[in-house]
Amino acid sequence: MQDVNQIFKELIQKQLYPAKILEVTVEENEDHDGDPVIDFRIIFEAENDLIDPDKGVALPRILHPTIREIYKGKHYASFSYMTPEEVEYYRTLPFDF
Repeated sequence: MQDVNQIFKELIQKQLYPAKILEVTVEENEDHDGDPVIDFRIIFEAENDLIDPDKGVALPRILHPTIREIYKGKHYASFSYMTPEEVEYYRTLPFDF
């Protein structure tokens, strides 16, 4: 089976075009109540460092069938979007982000 990060990167790239998706990291986690959640960390480049908000809002709906297929019953997802510059900044902080 293809790498989960790559599967979602391709889907996200199609949805958020013309933004360029550099990296997608998908991680199973728990929310503050202990419920399962799928965390998406998306690193992108785009004009003025902005993603089309309509495309971003639709992203969970577009990804939902694939999330359901891969993660069997874990339907909630959280998304964080960062530019490469933001990633570099966060790496300088004395804690994990």
